[in-house]
Amino acid sequence: MLKLIKYEFRRSRTSLIVMLAAALLLYLAAPLGSLLKREGLMGVSLFGLMFYCFAAYVYVLIRGVSAYSSELSTRSGYLMLMVPRSTLSIVLAKLLFTLCFAIVMLAVCILACIGSAAIFMDEVFDVRGLVPMLKYVALNMEIDLSSLGFFCLYAVVSALISVISVVSMGYLAATLSAAIAARSKGAWFLSSVLFLVLLILVGKVSTLVSPEAAVQNFTDLRIALTAAIPTLLVNLGFTALFTGLSALILKKRVCL
Repeated sequence: MLKLIKYEFRRSRTSLIVMLAAALLLYLAAPLGSLLKREGLMGVSLFGLMFYCFAAYVYVLIRGVSAYSSELSTRSGYLMLMVPRSTLSIVLAKLLFTLCFAIVMLAVCILACIGSAAIFMDEVFDVRGLVPMLKYVALNMEIDLSSLGFFCLYAVVSALISVISVVSMGYLAATLSAAIAARSKGAWFLSSVLFLVLLILVGKVSTLVSPEAAVQNFTDLRIALTAAIPTLLVNLGFTALFTGLSALILKKRVCL
């Protein structure tokens, strides 16, 4: 399993380096703006990194699904199945790699945003240090600092779970499309339709089981866990189901 994940990292090292370089360049605009006394440049760094976080999330999802889908339509898919591992291990390794990729990108986004925000807050609002900065943000949002922290924890866990959940939907949609339409011109359209159906299905189930919670309601760890656990269990359950079905269909029905 670890060798398969390592192989996926090797295949994606170029895109990972590009994403890291983009985050670094956006961050460096903040200290440069501080040096030149240009608030606009610091603002570009901070808000650019906020947009980058969203773009990185979307990229991780697209990359995770498209890499698997392309293997089903090219010779590399045949070579993939020649690896002396079970089909489930191969599919699961790809999913775990996507999760690892998401964790790396999340860590980069958080560190870059905190670094840029710290410089911006210091220069513009004379607020120095991480804790004072977080207190300033919480005060302006009219919530407790602990509520902000627990909500951020909830958001991070939810984001990571959503990554593997959405990617597993893409795996199943691509595998079903390959089994039904093979390499015909309509395979891509069928895969897109199946993916949307799965996305709506999981979304509706998650909405039914997840309690509504505003930021100010996250007053302690128990409330954060109460909000996160139902969604986590539903998405993990669907992820396991979709991953298992993808591996089964890939082994029994897909001709590469």
